[in-house]
Amino acid sequence: MQTHILNKREEEIMHILWNSDAPLGIGDITGLSDNPKLKTSYCATINRLIDLGYVEVAEITKIGKSYGRKFKAKISMDDYTKMYFNRLYKKSSLPSFLYSALAGTFENSDEILEELEKIKQKVTQKGE
Repeated sequence: MQTHILNKREEEIMHILWNSDAPLGIGDITGLSDNPKLKTSYCATINRLIDLGYVEVAEITKIGKSYGRKFKAKISMDDYTKMYFNRLYKKSSLPSFLYSALAGTFENSDEILEELEKIKQKVTQKGE
């Protein structure tokens, strides 16, 4: 999956899907959106999110007299947030413990614990 920072409409659709317990059709998504008049635009946006790997077709179901697709998020909100954070911030620009906590990766836990212990000692010394 490629890293892509969502635009406003993509983010709105993803939030609707993340907050839903069940797959949603395009009518459900537009009904829950801030601007339900943009159905055609939402169809194009969902197709783009599918191409990016953020959304998948969960099922094809009969809706009225025809068939329609129902969608669900393929990436969780937490995973997107981590990916977004990793894209915006380089590991070297933050203390490793902070980066690990925010990015959800704890690769060098011994180094992180040492850094936190040093910070704790500095805070304790300043407080005395």
